[in-house]
Amino acid sequence: ADTAGDAGERVEGARNQLLATEAEWSAFQCEISARHPVTEGEAFSLERVQASLSERTALIGWLDAELPGAERHAWAYAVRNSGPVTWVRLAPAAGKLSAFDRARGLRQSVADPSTPEAAVIQEAKALWGERIEPLGCALEGIEELVVIPSGGMLRVPVEVLIDREGTALGERYAVSYAPSATIHTWLAERGTRPGKREAGGALLVGDPPFAEFQLAAVAGDAEGAQTEIALRGLVPEAATIRSALSGNTEALASLPRLAGTREEILTVAELFSDATVLLGSEASEETLVEMAETGVLGRFETIHLATHALVDDAQPGRSALILSQVELPDPLRAAVSGARIYDGLVTVTEIVREWELNADLVTLSACETGLGKEVRGEGYIGFAHAFLQAGARSLVVSLWKVEDRATALLMHRFYENHLGTCERERAGHAAEPMTKVEALREAKQWLRTYADHTGRHPYEHPYFWSAFILVGDPG
Repeated sequence: ADTAGDAGERVEGARNQLLATEAEWSAFQCEISARHPVTEGEAFSLERVQASLSERTALIGWLDAELPGAERHAWAYAVRNSGPVTWVRLAPAAGKLSAFDRARGLRQSVADPSTPEAAVIQEAKALWGERIEPLGCALEGIEELVVIPSGGMLRVPVEVLIDREGTALGERYAVSYAPSATIHTWLAERGTRPGKREAGGALLVGDPPFAEFQLAAVAGDAEGAQTEIALRGLVPEAATIRSALSGNTEALASLPRLAGTREEILTVAELFSDATVLLGSEASEETLVEMAETGVLGRFETIHLATHALVDDAQPGRSALILSQVELPDPLRAAVSGARIYDGLVTVTEIVREWELNADLVTLSACETGLGKEVRGEGYIGFAHAFLQAGARSLVVSLWKVEDRATALLMHRFYENHLGTCERERAGHAAEPMTKVEALREAKQWLRTYADHTGRHPYEHPYFWSAFILVGDPG
C-alpha cells in the first residue's frame, strides 16, 4: 500500500499533469483564435446563418442534456433559409436505453464489422425514429442536410439511419457536416474559387516508410500488398499513441506500412492533369515544411494525404499525421546548428500555425481523422478544425479505423465523380463533375453494392462505406 507521502506525491503529480494539459489546450485555443477569431467565442446571428442556406438545404443538430439524477433529455432542431428555428423535444427512447445511449450503441455497431447487419439495421431504424422522424415537417422539400453533430450523435454517420420504409438517410438526402452553424456560415461566405473546376493542381501523399526495412518492400508486389491490405485500421493503443506523439522512435517504427495507400495514390493521380505525387521516403515532413514555407502548398486545389494518423483526444494540438520516419536529418546536428528538428510528424498545431492553404478539398485518408477533443458547441477539435483554419474549404475525414482496400476503392470512385472523369453515367448524371457531397454520396452507395470476382458484396457492412464524411463546403 502507498504511504501517505507516496499518495500525496501521486495526487500532486496527477494535478500537475492536468494543469499542463489544460495549459497546452489553452495555448492551442489561442493558436486557433489568433488565426481566425470567428471560431473563438463569436456566434453568428440566425439571419446570417439562414442567408447561407438554399431553399433545399436544412441545418440540423441535437442537444443532449444530463439533468440531476443522471436523467437525460434531448432536443432536435432544424434551421431553414427562412422562418423560425424548429425545436422538438425528443421523447424518451423505448426500452431501457436513452436516446443518448442508443446513438452511442449504433456508433459502436457501425464501427465494428463483426456486428451482424441485422442488428445494425434494427439500431439504425430505432435511432431514425428518435432523432430524425420528429423533424419530419421541418424537412419537407429538403434535399441536402448540413449536420452539426454533438453529444450522443458525435461520431455517428447519420447516412446509415433507416426510415420506416427501409430507406437509408444517405439515399434520401445529400449529407455534409460542420463543427457549428457559425463555421458553416463562415465557409459559405468565403465562397468557392471562381471559374470552372479543373482536374489539376493536386498534391497526393502516401505510403511513407516507418522503418528502414519497409524501404525494401517492392512496390506493387501483390503478395506483400495483400498481407497488409487491412492494416490501416491496426493503430496502436492509447498509451503507445501518446508515446509516439512524444517522439518515441520505437513506437513510430512499429507502425505497419500501408501498402494499399501506394495503389490509392497512383490510381487517383491518373485522374488529375496536374498532380504532384510524393510516395515512400519522399512523403516526408521536410518536403511539406518546405512547401509551406515557400507558399507552394497554397497553390494546390486538392490535397490528399494517405497515411497513419494518431489522434490525441486530450491534447488535440499534438494529434499528427505520420510521414516518413527514415532518412530524417540528425536531430543533434540540427539542434547544434539552430536548424529545425524533424521528427516525421505533422501536428495539428503545426498545420494551424504554419500552413496557408487555398484548397477546395483536403482528404485525410487515414484512421479517425474526424476525431479529436470533444468540446461543447464545436464537436471534435482536431484535424478538421486545423485544416479549415489553414484555409481549406472542405475535408473528407474518417470516424473510425478504416480498412485499406475499401478506402482505396472509395477514394478512386469519389474523385472520378467529383472530377467528372468517368465515361459512364452515374446516379442520373452524365460524365460531368459532381459536387463534393454528391460525389461522396454516390461513392458510398457504389461501395456498399460493390461485387468482387466471386459475386460477393464484401463491403456491404456500414463499417466499410460510412466511415468517411464531408466536413465543410458541400459544393
